[in-house]
Amino acid sequence: MTISVFAKRAVARLMSMTGITSYILTCHALHGFIILMYHRILDRSNINNTLEPGMYVEAKTFDLHLTLLKNIFHIVSLKEVNNLIKDQSKYRDRMPCVITFDDGWLDFFTNASPILMKHKVPATVFLPTDFIGSEKWFWTDRLTFLFSGIDNKISLQGRIEEIRNPVARQVVSLKGNSIQKLDKAIRLLKVYRSENIEEIITELATAWGSDPNPPGRAFMSWEEVIQVAQSGLIEFGSHTASHPILTTLTNDEIREELKRSKVQLLEHKVVDPKFIPFCYPNGDFDDRIKSMVEDAGFSAAVTTRSGWNNPDEEIYALRRIGLHQDMSSNDALLNCRIAGLM
Repeated sequence: MTISVFAKRAVARLMSMTGITSYILTCHALHGFIILMYHRILDRSNINNTLEPGMYVEAKTFDLHLTLLKNIFHIVSLKEVNNLIKDQSKYRDRMPCVITFDDGWLDFFTNASPILMKHKVPATVFLPTDFIGSEKWFWTDRLTFLFSGIDNKISLQGRIEEIRNPVARQVVSLKGNSIQKLDKAIRLLKVYRSENIEEIITELATAWGSDPNPPGRAFMSWEEVIQVAQSGLIEFGSHTASHPILTTLTNDEIREELKRSKVQLLEHKVVDPKFIPFCYPNGDFDDRIKSMVEDAGFSAAVTTRSGWNNPDEEIYALRRIGLHQDMSSNDALLNCRIAGLM
């Protein structure tokens, strides 16, 4: 355990013991509700250095989360958000909470959904529909896998003379340890269009002599999505079709992403046509994109902006609180994170 993780746990426990966390949660609950954001739920044995940091919660921890959350909150589906906004008094006995998952990873089917069903807790999963039923991976995971495949004895500066793309040269010139370099590389590339990122990853893979494609399947199949939907607890929404950062696209490209994802969800009959929610990839949006999401017929949209939602919150810019293992591995840490103290 690193010093920073130990310090987080100590601070969280202190805040819990002094009642600070409970007081803040109570104040929030008087006027708002929360939407939690998860990505991956993994068994500890499957956690390794090919995973993007901050993207997962251990299955055992997620089970603990649901036990704790059920005692504190009234867990509702995202479909009930309109009711929450219109009438907060409906849930005055306990604070309302919505659970969401981004991306539709295969481990949602294998690990998360059985735990949700065990606890009889609803959740919403946002699907990047082009990836469902395919063996494709997000570029961030391909870059992570590429970095992890570099021989530790070879500097990332190695064979830099073979790299012509100026952004790719920036990537290999980044400073810090391997985790810091990867984090910087992902943040550097996120401002570029998907085809530019693909060119950069291809050039890096060629220069380093490494395969950037992880083995196996990352996402659920449509059959698995349908099976989960039939539980009646899990609802689905759109995370676009190809998972681009929408602020890098033209208006026509954005409309195409929205239309294609919605059509795929409806064709597979995994959404309620009267309520189809949306999630902005990487949380990036502006007023233009928000209006386009509404015009495309989506019923609500969630962001990565952290915090609680007030009754007057804009339905196409709902806030969420992101949860990952190092911020929520015990009850004190989880409560501090939800309270906005960490």
